[in-house]
Amino acid sequence: MEPVDPESPRGGQGDARGRLEALRKLATDVGVETSRKQVEVAPRTPQPLARRIVSGPRWRVWLALAVTITLVAVVLVSIFYRAAPAPVVHTPRPQAVVITPASESIACPVDIAWSPDLGEVAMLGYATSCPGPDATYDTGAIDETSKIYDGPLAPSPNMTAIVAIYDTSHGALVRQFSLRDMILQALHAQGLIAPAYTAWLATVAASPDQYIGFNFTHVLWSHDRSHLYVTFTCFLPDGPPVSPKAGSRWPGHVAQGLVVTDVNGQHSQVYLHTSEPQAAGAAVWDLASGRVIGSMAPALPFAFQPTTTAFAWNGRGGLQPTSALPATGAVGAPQGGSATFAVWQPGVVGTTVYAPPTVRDNLKGVAVFVTNIAALSPNGQYLAASLGLASLLTPPLSAATPAPFTAPSAASLAPYGWQAAPRLPARDAGLQRAIALASQSGFGGTNGDTLNSLAAVAWRPDGRYIAVSANTPTHAVFIFDCATGKQVAALTPPEMNANTTNTYQNLIMWSPDGQRLAYFDLNSGTLTLWGSSWLPA
Repeated sequence: MEPVDPESPRGGQGDARGRLEALRKLATDVGVETSRKQVEVAPRTPQPLARRIVSGPRWRVWLALAVTITLVAVVLVSIFYRAAPAPVVHTPRPQAVVITPASESIACPVDIAWSPDLGEVAMLGYATSCPGPDATYDTGAIDETSKIYDGPLAPSPNMTAIVAIYDTSHGALVRQFSLRDMILQALHAQGLIAPAYTAWLATVAASPDQYIGFNFTHVLWSHDRSHLYVTFTCFLPDGPPVSPKAGSRWPGHVAQGLVVTDVNGQHSQVYLHTSEPQAAGAAVWDLASGRVIGSMAPALPFAFQPTTTAFAWNGRGGLQPTSALPATGAVGAPQGGSATFAVWQPGVVGTTVYAPPTVRDNLKGVAVFVTNIAALSPNGQYLAASLGLASLLTPPLSAATPAPFTAPSAASLAPYGWQAAPRLPARDAGLQRAIALASQSGFGGTNGDTLNSLAAVAWRPDGRYIAVSANTPTHAVFIFDCATGKQVAALTPPEMNANTTNTYQNLIMWSPDGQRLAYFDLNSGTLTLWGSSWLPA
């Protein structure tokens, strides 16, 4: 066996002494005093693998390798999470708000209006039934020569109008009030109840308002949300009926009215205007004075100027024809104070002109558009009441698909009294879809024909979409793209129930910002409010 040199680096004690000398030299270099006596040399013993790695000269290599591996792992994980799709979070769509106006004694809704902040919606309607041939006088006619009303002789005890205000978040009734007493007090205070009529009422034991015919038309909010405006017309008898047994004719006159009240139905003012040349037109009210300062149109069955499709407010409370709005651009929100607005406002389209008693058959295969709106000036000082339009729609000059209607001649319209109606080109492809829906719907009627081939329509204020409601099986509200005619949404109200109401038609009203939609469905008797998540962007 070969002897081991103690001084050799491989020797036991020699190896230890060599290490000791190296440590002493290192301590001296860093300023630490160390003596040989303080250092005991222990025999060399086997070291665990981990300690040898750390204490050996290769520990830096292992540390660098570990750090590199860690960094590579971090980079790979980061790349993986960036490349992976984000987790899909399914947020439940907010429920539509459903309101039942009949529970607040509104049997016949007439108009709805969004508050400026969209926090509330106001509904105007009649308490128990809609005006009709057996209830009131607004279906009759005034002979402008004799001022004799030619209409039904029937009392109208149920013509009490109610304004109900609902919270749009939950549909709760916030407040409601009746207009009957405040209007009757104003009629008496202004001396508009004729003494001869009052004397006749005493002989038949009738109340003063029993034979006064009211026709309530619109409800609007003031721009600051502090007041409500309600427009109406009424027939005021001048005395007893003329020959009740031979036609129920009444002497009397028509007055236009405006109710200005706070949102609680308090501190009310009732203004009435009875000047005949303007009473049958669309009065423009100065809200500061309560006076009518002008009339939008003469007393004709077809209001609006025939060749005008847009209007603009001037600074004096007048509405002037304008070309500022392009034919297929924004339509505006007259109730919300738009400075300019088009005639394409909430109304109805139909495909039938109904026959008068002297004509046997209805005129079919045509397209008509009827609207009646109120407008509030941008400064909130003027209000135009009952801007009405009844027009014939003509096929557009160019269309992707053939129009489902024709443009009849004046001669064919004369027997129906429509020869003077303004003719307007169908505005857009969405309107053509509405006309097609109207031609397929019907509620049944008289003359052996469909009486109501109608569809309720409302354009979004920016003019991009049109909401349409017809008598389809689901009673859905369809929303069409005006440019393409493509259906982009179908909103279904609650199913029909026994608590239905008696109203003229369905009501559709976009909010002024176009982010919400209100719809009253006469079949279910409900007012449904849809938010932006249900509507096209």
